[in-house]
Amino acid sequence: MIMLDSPDISSIRVIGVAWIALAALSACAARYPLYSAGEIAGAARGCGVPEAELFHDAEEPRLLFLLTVSPFADQLACVENWAHPRRLRVVYIDSVQGVAN
Repeated sequence: MIMLDSPDISSIRVIGVAWIALAALSACAARYPLYSAGEIAGAARGCGVPEAELFHDAEEPRLLFLLTVSPFADQLACVENWAHPRRLRVVYIDSVQGVAN
């Protein structure tokens, strides 16, 4: 039987500290990629939304903005179906009311 040297406690500590540092660094990494204008435009075309009305902002990479007032249900469902697997939330305007004078 071949006996391998057991690791000493200092090497175990070094490995543990390395794992903790790696976990801390990965927590700081961006989890929400910014999708390209081409990807957003493709999603807009596929959902029947004008390309200028679907927007992904670098300031809030978790949100996908649908700049349409009261979008059709099928358009909204299509955009949400595109956004969901990408872990994005769709933000849209439900209605606009004018100010009475």
